[in-house]
Amino acid sequence: MNSILEDIGITGVVPEVVADAATDGAALLAALSDGGLPVAEFSVRTPAGVDAIRAASASAPDATVGAADVTNAQQVDAAVDAGARFVSSPGLDEAILDRARARGVTLVPGCVMPSDVMRAVTFGLDVVRFSPAEVAGGIALLKALEVDFPQVRFWPAGGIEPSMVCQYLADRQVLALSGSWMTRPDLVRARNWSAVTALAQDTVRAVHGFEVVHIGVSSADSADADSIARRFGFLFGFDVQMGNSSNFASTGIEVMKGQSRGQMGHIAIATTNISRAMSYLSRRGVEFVPESEKLAPDGSLKAIYLADEVAGFALHLLQVGR
Repeated sequence: MNSILEDIGITGVVPEVVADAATDGAALLAALSDGGLPVAEFSVRTPAGVDAIRAASASAPDATVGAADVTNAQQVDAAVDAGARFVSSPGLDEAILDRARARGVTLVPGCVMPSDVMRAVTFGLDVVRFSPAEVAGGIALLKALEVDFPQVRFWPAGGIEPSMVCQYLADRQVLALSGSWMTRPDLVRARNWSAVTALAQDTVRAVHGFEVVHIGVSSADSADADSIARRFGFLFGFDVQMGNSSNFASTGIEVMKGQSRGQMGHIAIATTNISRAMSYLSRRGVEFVPESEKLAPDGSLKAIYLADEVAGFALHLLQVGR
């Protein structure tokens, strides 16, 4: 996978834009970037699409700007000349793929049937656009495709609503998804950039799905931890689960057999994709404790502590939705 796709995977959501005016490209990209999404794909279905790509790319050279709905090789040339760093097409067309490769730009073709994905793999592609996602069968069809193509990463697009973000992005084979709720036509026509920024901020929160899942408390030793856990069970009727290094009273309280990380204990915060969340937090100046890593049986990262405490609590990220 190339660096453009890696950047898109870290962002998680790519806003889809149908521009009516070329001049909207720069302002729209700025509004999305202010909300935490420095990426956009502009449809080339409208006459203003290519010029909007040009305006957006010129205004923010470091942003990831792409062209969507490409249906012929000439549109690849026009998009790349305008500054597009990736292109997507409704289906897999060999002429479009050849032109994209000749121009050194990433192509993500639409593939919703097994035969489509098989052709993509034959052509050496490892990322395909699962589009139109909801019309084709949504997450159920995607899961079925993943069984036969575990080496392929999917990019759902089409009919996806904000409430579906976590469900899709919790899937380990989903690279990212595209959505248009942040760039609704009424907002773009009204040039309501503050609303676009607010929706982008809401989307970033949905991408990571941060949620407190339990609080860890310290104890003097193993016997003390057993006593504390049973006390919670006695008082509130919580189910108590005894473990090797800690006990749980319900799922919300972890009693460590000894001193927990953190002066006051620790707080576990779940996220849909721990690698994506770490990249997001790193951009906000957060550092991590490498020796605190915990791995899943397949070798992937399932938990890690942040270096800094908040109000005396250590914080650790926890992978969910695997």
